[in-house]
Amino acid sequence: MGTIPYVDRYAIFVGGVPRTTTAMELAQLFQQVISGVVEVTLEVERHTNYPRGSARVVFGTREAYLVALAMGRFTLFTLRERRILEMRPYVLDGMVCEICHEAAGIYLCPELPCMLYYCVPCWFMAHQNDDMDDHKPVSRRTLGLLKGWRQNQTLCRYGNCMPSGYYYF
Repeated sequence: MGTIPYVDRYAIFVGGVPRTTTAMELAQLFQQVISGVVEVTLEVERHTNYPRGSARVVFGTREAYLVALAMGRFTLFTLRERRILEMRPYVLDGMVCEICHEAAGIYLCPELPCMLYYCVPCWFMAHQNDDMDDHKPVSRRTLGLLKGWRQNQTLCRYGNCMPSGYYYF
């Protein structure tokens, strides 16, 4: 089984990107807001190479990845417009279960306490507690169910809360 390079593990999907924004500009924005950016890829139309308005941002650390997902969205002001960028986990194929490290990790738990890839047996073992009833597995097939996921979340680290906010670029 071919596995995804580990650095791609910390990839997020960013929707609502202005079509005139370059990958370098988006990388600089995320570096200023969150830091730890390793790679930014803009999604383009197959036949025209015209930007779709979405991107994939890869972070170098789990902490930066979790901060981005905890923010969920932020408002970007440009000279011409105001856009709300939405950030969700980028679900990868070919991952190995992060619990047993043996089977294919076909499910991603999108809840912030977890955010791990699981095989089916490890999913049930890890999520048997009553306080995890609201955790729903996500795979490439169920990705559409994440629409509107984690709106207005904040991540508190070291006693400082990082709210969803407004950023000028």
